[in-house]
Amino acid sequence: MTRDDWLAIGVVHEPLFRLDGEGKAVINLLREPPTPTKRAREWRCRLREDVFFHSGKPVSSKDVVATFKRLKDTRFGWIPQALRVKRTGKASFTVR
Repeated sequence: MTRDDWLAIGVVHEPLFRLDGEGKAVINLLREPPTPTKRAREWRCRLREDVFFHSGKPVSSKDVVATFKRLKDTRFGWIPQALRVKRTGKASFTVR
């Protein structure tokens, strides 16, 4: 994937969070930084409640999971096939 590909993703998809120059999470659509499970094989994420689509519909974990799936299914390989995203609640999900 090229730098231009990543720029295109950033224009279309707003990130859940990003990393600053020191590798610390800068929160965007999440309530707090992702938290690892005990073995650090999964990361728990919770969405903020005040995030909405342009239509006014709230963003849910179902939307996040669908976006990951859609990006995994593209020919560009934006999301590694080994990555697993699972909905665990209305506004929560895990990434493995």
